[in-house]
Amino acid sequence: MSNIEWTDETWQVTAGCNMVSSGCANCYAEKMAWRLLCMAEADLEAGKDPKRKRPYLHVLNEGGGWNGRVLTLPDRLTDPLRWKRPRRIFVNSMSDLFHEDVPFEFIDRVWAVMALCPQHTFQILTKRPERMAEYVNRRGAAVAHYDALWKFSDAYPHVAKRLPESPESGDPWPLPNVWLGTSVEDQKAADERIPHLLGCPAAVRFLSCEPLLGPVDLLRFLDPDPLRIGVRNAFAQVPDWVIVGGESGPKARPCDVGWIRGVVRQCREANMPVFVKQLGSFPFCDSATGNPADIAMFERRLADRKGGDPAEWPEDLRVREWPWAGGGA
Repeated sequence: MSNIEWTDETWQVTAGCNMVSSGCANCYAEKMAWRLLCMAEADLEAGKDPKRKRPYLHVLNEGGGWNGRVLTLPDRLTDPLRWKRPRRIFVNSMSDLFHEDVPFEFIDRVWAVMALCPQHTFQILTKRPERMAEYVNRRGAAVAHYDALWKFSDAYPHVAKRLPESPESGDPWPLPNVWLGTSVEDQKAADERIPHLLGCPAAVRFLSCEPLLGPVDLLRFLDPDPLRIGVRNAFAQVPDWVIVGGESGPKARPCDVGWIRGVVRQCREANMPVFVKQLGSFPFCDSATGNPADIAMFERRLADRKGGDPAEWPEDLRVREWPWAGGGA
């Protein structure tokens, strides 16, 4: 199970990454990878097999930062096939599936597994939506992942039983159980990444405004038409869901709750589901623009160290909604 509030499980199919924007500065995945590397080294010194910790021996430098190398982890591809209970699965929470060094042929295999697991909902989040758009829109994408399905059949007989008779007889494209999202930490990221996301056909498109590092104007990317509620489709060029939260951790950058409130307000105006994940480790309220009650609330440190307890928030920010396409399942 995952501690991330908007998902149930994580599925790591690659290891390694590199920083591309200000949102990466305090990368939690890099810190977790360093811990796994240290544990793997301890296993080796004790004569033990590091098992799934082994890849992290190769993707970090001596200072504990990403070294730019990215490894695919084919031995983990079939993990979701063993999970019988339906769940939301965050794909590659510690890396980026659309990193430049991850071959499309490998991504085809990831898509194949997702096609074989209609009981699950897969959530893919990237800071490289331009490459994601290239993948999902490339010629033959609708059937390429079915070619990968057949490659599983020899090694995994139980998978072969689920294969469609032909690519044409398989599931529709885009897959109805795959959500695509991009990270939006500030206005620069919003302006650069959201248009690429909106060019991706998907059952659900979502924005993760975390860590939120400043105010963001999302309204021009949202859909204010109330008649479209519940009828957004895979090819409509609007997001379907927004996650928002402040940064956590000892080096977290402060987050003005006014920035979070601004995202919630814009989602309300656009009839867009919004999920407030956390206020961050150092929330504050601008004394010039905030109301006195909020200012007093955030002059003291919240008990929850990542600002993740809604009971400590202003009432209007206690919002955790799901997209219309079965998010609450």
